Amino acid sequence: MLNQNVFIGRLTRDPERKDVGDKVVSNFSIAVDRSYGSDETDFIDCAVWGAQAENLVKYQKKGSLIAVVGRLQIDRPEPGKQYHKVNCQNIRYLEKANTNNNDSDW
Repeated sequence: MLNQNVFIGRLTRDPERKDVGDKVVSNFSIAVDRSYGSDETDFIDCAVWGAQAENLVKYQKKGSLIAVVGRLQIDRPEPGKQYHKVNCQNIRYLEKANTNNNDSDW
């Protein structure tokens, strides 16, 4: 079985760094169009660890176009509730950092 997902979208907010013990994590979300030219958008929650988390926080801002590759994780904190998140193994920046559109409505 394989649990691998690839998404391309824009950061919905500035990524934030969080220290968890001796590790670094950045939780963020991206807005992904369902199809090219569509008015429908999915918002995907993601997490990345380590050096990639540090670089994401340092170089990317709200509105940055990125690609993420990762494993879909489904948490069930209580009966009848589900929370979906992509644990990223790889992130690619698809724009230069200084060309970000920070005036986005996301």
